[in-house]
Amino acid sequence: MTDDLRFTVLGSASPYPRAGNPCSGYLVEG
Repeated sequence: MTDDLRFTVLGSASPYPRAGNPCSGYLVEG
């Protein structure tokens, strides 16, 4: 879960929006 949380934070901070939702996209991928 730590990795997922980290990815979510990185996604929100990084300019990599997925389907208009960086958090959702990262969660789906990671």
